[in-house]
Amino acid sequence: MNVLIQQIFENKEVAALPSLLESGGLPALVSGLSAVHLANLAAALCQTLDRPVFVISPDDTPEIGGRK
Repeated sequence: MNVLIQQIFENKEVAALPSLLESGGLPALVSGLSAVHLANLAAALCQTLDRPVFVISPDDTPEIGGRK
């Protein structure tokens, strides 16, 4: 998992997120990620910051039988 976290934080925009928390620059908007990448980012932030994160994402659950 540590290798994955290191790779995630190679991105300069993602690398800025932990310091935004310290400086009061949050909430932050992150867009364009698939569900698995959003989960990986949230897990990386939780482990790096050693604190929980709160994520709001759209409900992309497919409809089954015309009903949600």
